Amino acid sequence: MNNVTSTDAANLLIAVMATPNVKDSVETVRRFRSMQLDEKLSHSFSKQPIGISTFDRLPTPHTFGEGLAALVEGVAQKLVAYRPNYFTIAIMQTRLAGSIQWFYKVGSTNNVYRSAEAPPKLDVQREIRISQDTIFELGAFVGGFHERFSNSASR
Repeated sequence: MNNVTSTDAANLLIAVMATPNVKDSVETVRRFRSMQLDEKLSHSFSKQPIGISTFDRLPTPHTFGEGLAALVEGVAQKLVAYRPNYFTIAIMQTRLAGSIQWFYKVGSTNNVYRSAEAPPKLDVQREIRISQDTIFELGAFVGGFHERFSNSASR
């Protein structure tokens, strides 16, 4: 029996993406999970459904952690079929407007989340991207099924 939830998986992914220091993981998850959707910066933001019901049911605005967990849960419940390049998750940490921005693109919707807290001291921009393969692998684990997903035919 798998006791890992989509929220657990989202928190793990946030910790891994946001900090190279394991000792900072708890604070990192707390800070970044709660970032609110910024509709002004979400250039293509649309209230139209994207086809993943766990995500489509989220309130507006919602947090980055809620959105990420909803994507994982959608896969876990097999509510979304694997489609190459359907969504991407990226982190852009910069001093832009005194905040840190994370975003994910699902279909043609580009959601941007901002932290109200001052970012850690950064003198360069840091960007990390993951493909949807990671979300599908986490969703399969949470859902208790074992499939391999990949954008690459070589895997």
